[in-house]
Formats: sequence, C-alpha cells, structure tokens
Amino acid sequence: MKLPAYTLHRRRALGFTLALIPGLSTLAGCAANADGSVRTAPQVKELGRADPGSFFENLVFGPDGALYITDYTRRQVLRYTDKQGLRVHATLEVHPLGIAFDVDGTMLLSCQEKNLFGGGGTMRNANLLYKARPGESLRRWKSIEAAGFLNGIVCMDSRRMLIADSRGGVIWMVHMDSDEVHRFVTHPLLDAADQASLTPAANGLKLHKGYLYVSNTARGIFLRLRVNGRQLGEIEVFAENVRADDFAFSPDGRLFFTTHRDKIFFLEGDNPKEYAGAEAGISGNTALVWGPDGRGPYVITDGGYVAQQWYGGPAAGPARLLQFSA
Repeated sequence: MKLPAYTLHRRRALGFTLALIPGLSTLAGCAANADGSVRTAPQVKELGRADPGSFFENLVFGPDGALYITDYTRRQVLRYTDKQGLRVHATLEVHPLGIAFDVDGTMLLSCQEKNLFGGGGTMRNANLLYKARPGESLRRWKSIEAAGFLNGIVCMDSRRMLIADSRGGVIWMVHMDSDEVHRFVTHPLLDAADQASLTPAANGLKLHKGYLYVSNTARGIFLRLRVNGRQLGEIEVFAENVRADDFAFSPDGRLFFTTHRDKIFFLEGDNPKEYAGAEAGISGNTALVWGPDGRGPYVITDGGYVAQQWYGGPAAGPARLLQFSA
C-alpha cells in the first residue's frame, strides 16, 4: 500500500501530571480532584483476582460474551463470566500481551517468548502471534521478524487486524486468512524518543468514528489518523501530556485511559478529568473496556507489579478485575 505523505497537526497541550500513590481500597463516595474540588467516586466491585505476581495486561469481550484477559507473567489467558467467575482459559509457553477477536471469532494474541522481568525480554524481542479459531486451542501462528514489541491489537475489518509495535514507529497489518503482513503506518511519533527506555511507545489501538487512535505511552501523547478504506489521513497529535497506557471509548463517546498507576482519566474536550483514583483499588491499572451491553468500564490491574519490579515501588498486591459504574 502506498502511504500518503504525512502532515503533522497538533492540538493544544493538556497540562497535568500523574502521581504514583499506593492504594487498594474499594470504597465509593467522595474524593478530591487535583484542584481541590470534590468529585463523586464511581461505584466499583471486584469480579476476580490473582495472587501477587500476576500482571493482567489486556482484555477484550469475546463473541461468546465472555471477558478474556491476558496475564503476562503467569503466561495465561483468563476467561470471566458472571456465572463461572474468573477461570484459566489457556496456559501458554509464551507471555501474552495484546488480545483481540476478528469478525469470525478467531482470537489473536501478541506474545513474547522471554520475560521482560529478568528473563531476557526486551522492547526488541516480542514479535510472536498466537491464534485460535472458534472451538480450537491457541497455537503459535507466526512471527513478524522485523517487529520489535507487538502490543495492542484492533480488528480493522472482516479479516484484517492492526497491531501496534512499541518500537520502530510501526503499526502492522495482518491478514488472518493468509501469511500476509505489511506495515500499515510508519511514523516517528509512533516510536519512543529514548530508545533505551523501558516504556512502550505505540501501545493501545482503537477505531472510533472513522479514525484510528493510538496511545504512545513513552511520549505521553495520543495520535490519530483518519482511515477510509485504503486512503489514510494525516497523522494528528490529538492530545499531549497524557501518559496513557491503554484506552477505550465509552458508550457516550468519551475517551477513557488507564495509566499503569493508580488513577484513571477521561478527556472532556481539551480537559483531562479524573474518573477514579487510589480509593478504587486500581494500583497498576493497565486496560479497560465496556461490555456489549454498555456496562462498565471493566478495568484490570497488575496490583503494582511493574512499579515494584522497575521503579522500586512497594510490594505488589493481587492483580484484579474490577467493574465500575459508568
């Protein structure tokens, strides 16, 4: 595919900072915003948890209505339903990262063979894809040799998936019915400014109202570009000074984002608003999603595992699956 020459558009900066504040309480009520104003904390309940050391990384609702979660450190895919609770769906020989389903119900995982936490894993050697057709077990499908760190995944159309690469400034396109893989978008702003950083660059991907949105955690920006068939628009800096991990759009169209710390935000115009903080028990929040019925958001955490391993944070608590009121 011949890509257009990109012109960079930049919106007004969003000025705020995030702090690492430990907290595992699930109380609901009132809490203070950074400006001292009072907000109503959303209602939250815990749906499931795993012992400290688990790293819930990504989640998605499957075509069966169940919620599927990748546990990076335990090398598992978990499945949650209200009836059965949180159970192990698959145990792998690799560390799963991103997860998505195509329109035919095939599950696709981005994976890393070596553990990031002392096992030889780096931001340059996560290039594996696993998949499972409905009713089949997950199996190793292919590797993208030129990829650095395959991360978030989104279904683009009937048989094509897009995958964020957290190094190299690339979003890959994978055709599910063949071995065809190619660079869908390449741009320096998709990459990290500091190549030695442990922080992912291009991370989460979402399609919303004709745009592809990308969170670049290392740069602290959201990018977007219009996607219209084979015609791609210009790369645009949609928001700055937002250290987002993954993100999702709520049923009313607001962009909510996790921070891998203990706060979750949403964007209201050009203003970030805190949705939930330490009192909600979201230490190490990694991803969130709304259910097909509009309930949510559902949020997963690592319990502070990454903060402990890389940044000298306190002892990690359990990884958790939480359900918030809207």
